[in-house]
Amino acid sequence: LVSVESVKVFAGQASEGEETEDYREVTDAFSIETKSRKTGETMLTVTALEDTVNDPSFYGYSYYVHMHVRVRTTDELSQYGRDISEWYQKDDHMEKEIRQAMKTEGAFCTANTGSLSVVNSSGLKANLISNSTAVMIPREYRVRKVDMDSGQAVEGVTFGLFAGDDSQPVMKAVSDGDGYAVFTESEEERFYRKQAGEGPYVIREISFPESLENVWDRAYGSKLSDPIPSLKKLLPKGMQEEPEEAFAFVNKNIESPPENVRVIKKSRDTGEILSGAVFDLMEWSKEKGDYTKLMTLEEIKETDGKIVYVNGESIKNTMDNLGRYKIVESRPPRGCFLSGQEWTFSLDQGFATEKKEILYEAVGTDRTSRGEIIYKNGMQKGILSIHKTNDEGADVRGATFSVTAAEDIYAPWNIDEKGEPA
Repeated sequence: LVSVESVKVFAGQASEGEETEDYREVTDAFSIETKSRKTGETMLTVTALEDTVNDPSFYGYSYYVHMHVRVRTTDELSQYGRDISEWYQKDDHMEKEIRQAMKTEGAFCTANTGSLSVVNSSGLKANLISNSTAVMIPREYRVRKVDMDSGQAVEGVTFGLFAGDDSQPVMKAVSDGDGYAVFTESEEERFYRKQAGEGPYVIREISFPESLENVWDRAYGSKLSDPIPSLKKLLPKGMQEEPEEAFAFVNKNIESPPENVRVIKKSRDTGEILSGAVFDLMEWSKEKGDYTKLMTLEEIKETDGKIVYVNGESIKNTMDNLGRYKIVESRPPRGCFLSGQEWTFSLDQGFATEKKEILYEAVGTDRTSRGEIIYKNGMQKGILSIHKTNDEGADVRGATFSVTAAEDIYAPWNIDEKGEPA
């Protein structure tokens, strides 16, 4: 199953039966030979050189052989007529035979046994066989989180590996800067769960960073999963010449359709619905730390004749705007003052999953409005000053004046650019 890549020997001073952590490499004092058998197994022989054995300083130490091994690829195993399934532990017989704490059932494991041959100067030979140890060949499984809108990798998303229909994950993994979440098996934490057996298992998205809460449709994302039909067919790390492409979790960005943002303009003085205003829809930019213009709302007349300002295009939450928006009046109707009021709103999970109407919040106040907002503008007002004098130019006091329209009076927003009634 494994190929021996390199071998080193270390010496450590033993004291009162206890081993020390102070090791020194003594590989040059030994002859190291590796031979591959036709079955694919590797025979490793480590022999102390004659000069080493004759040196009194050789004795009084504990010696350790360190092997760096690599799991063979499926193609390499096939050359020896072997298959990885031979090392899959479908039950717990290995852990019972070897009597060690590590759990082997449902994992890929191999047993190692060492032998020691010692010959003294008189030719007396002693052979020692070590106890067997089980070594797990860990599996690794990757998934990736990608933003649908930008194709950008997403960091900080938590995924879970679930056994069958179990609601609690076997283990969790968090996506890195490249969007990859890696599940890695270990002796302490295996993929296998007895209630699910070899499978099926499944990867699901559990959560994403709070700052990105309103970027993707959670209901859509909850339906995404990466099934693993059988753990037996999930190869250990390094066995494939070219690793399979990781399954990509691409969640749908929360989006509002056209004409869903609604603004109504009214005269504060008359209550009349007004046309001719200009409203800008702004979106937040995490990168810039401020709102930037996304579009100008379109003025439309509904079937009942009511004038409404709406978004002419769909609005989509992104990893930059985080689902945050603001409406600003940039130009009032003719004859009116700017209201100066700004409204903010978020396209949140309630909007996405429960189809709730947009909730608007008036900046600087505690006022809110659901579904649409009403901007009220005051009319521009003029001051008429009359100075009354007699024939001699002296001021005349106590005169009374009346103002009468020479023609019909129209509100400023009902007069066209030529001054004619609109």
